[in-house]
Amino acid sequence: MARCKRCGASFDYDKRDGVCPRCCFYNRPPGREQTDDEWMKNYNIEDNSYELPRSVVEQEQDYNANGRASHKRTTAKQKQKTSGYKVKQEREKSKKTSQYYDSKTERRKRDVQEEKDGTSVVKKIIMILLVFVVLVTVAAGVLYGLRTSDVSGEEENYDIQIKMASDQAAYDGITAGDITYQVGEVKVLFAPGELQDLPEGEKCIGIWIEDDESGVNYDGINWERPYVYDGYNYREMLYVAGLDDAAKFDGMEIMGKYLSYYDQAGYAVYFVDADTTSVTLSLPCQSVDAGNSKKKSYEEVIDVVLPITEKEGSMAKQNNQKKKASSKITYIIMAVVILNVLSSVIPAVIGSVKDKFGYSAEQRVENLEIVSVSSQPIAAENLPKAYGTVVPGDEYQLYQFDVTVSNQGNTTEMLRYSLLSLDGVDDYATIIYEEENDNSVQEDTRILPQGREVTMTIYGLVFNDTTEVEVSTYRTPDGEKNSCVHQLGGQV
Repeated sequence: MARCKRCGASFDYDKRDGVCPRCCFYNRPPGREQTDDEWMKNYNIEDNSYELPRSVVEQEQDYNANGRASHKRTTAKQKQKTSGYKVKQEREKSKKTSQYYDSKTERRKRDVQEEKDGTSVVKKIIMILLVFVVLVTVAAGVLYGLRTSDVSGEEENYDIQIKMASDQAAYDGITAGDITYQVGEVKVLFAPGELQDLPEGEKCIGIWIEDDESGVNYDGINWERPYVYDGYNYREMLYVAGLDDAAKFDGMEIMGKYLSYYDQAGYAVYFVDADTTSVTLSLPCQSVDAGNSKKKSYEEVIDVVLPITEKEGSMAKQNNQKKKASSKITYIIMAVVILNVLSSVIPAVIGSVKDKFGYSAEQRVENLEIVSVSSQPIAAENLPKAYGTVVPGDEYQLYQFDVTVSNQGNTTEMLRYSLLSLDGVDDYATIIYEEENDNSVQEDTRILPQGREVTMTIYGLVFNDTTEVEVSTYRTPDGEKNSCVHQLGGQV
């Protein structure tokens, strides 16, 4: 074993090739020329510093004895100071290093905790939303159950009785339920083509009507307004302000389409067939339930046949003159009535959650029944223009179906929507729909009022081998299909 000349460590000289494993000092082999390496013994490999040997400090010459002693003391103090400074420096360095890693560790812990906290907040929000959705779903189910129980608790009868009245009786005044109507002249307001809202082959008429609807305390949504029959279709009253050509009605006294809190007087506006010379005005007889302002009874309707002339009825003319003379007073009274109604309605709306959810006492019930079906084959050139160009080919035939349907529900059906469907029983058949025109502003006012029946014409494309078709509707109380199987007629 060899001993390092620098640090004194013992090591295997041959295995380490003379290099000390402790201080990495190279020790020359024995017998080789020795160099002055005494200085290496005073080299501190830990902090790369060098300190003079003690003998050298003690043997240092100074011709001033006091100075020499002072020099020795100074050197000792300097050594002590230098050594203490190094220890202090090492401690501060260790302290800074420790603080750095401590702060880094703390920051890391804080980041992890914040990430956990953020995840926790998101989870809490999700849980709150889920609980809210569940509560809303349960509440909706309970409310729906209550509404269903209210409706199903009693047998609803939607049969409407039809009564007739003369035009003179209408001039004098007809009481229909909670409203008394006085009917005046029926005149053409716009001929075919004079309004862009008018469908082709129709004209616009006005029926002068006065009523006392301010006394009706109804808070529901299904109040039926007077409608007409032009010999081909039932027609609903128009909401004139919603027409593209509404400005052309400026200066005319127009009756509102919806039930209001004040008496009305003006022209009720309808689109009818251009060839119509008279219309049947239908006045629904509706009475509000005494204990529930959201519910009404509707069991009959009064029909009045009116010719389309330019002559005013006497009573309507007198009332019209009175109304023109007192128009300012009427507006003032209307304003007072509206303010009184708002003052009584708004607090009730705000304070009642039940009212907010609506009209539980009166539900919309659809119930169309197919009464009869007739059919005939037609040539492609006889298909109305609204259906576009259809080329059946050799394997198909065009058919026209006249379907009579009755409205046994409690709501008016709009014929502008598709109410019927067509399928083949023993082979293929399909209905042909009118082409959609996104640029069209024409108003389709055809309706099927409750308690009425009407014949609807539909067109279908039928495979040559088909002998039976199924005409169906889904406008039923439970939404299930109500269908009728019809055997086709002969060929063209």
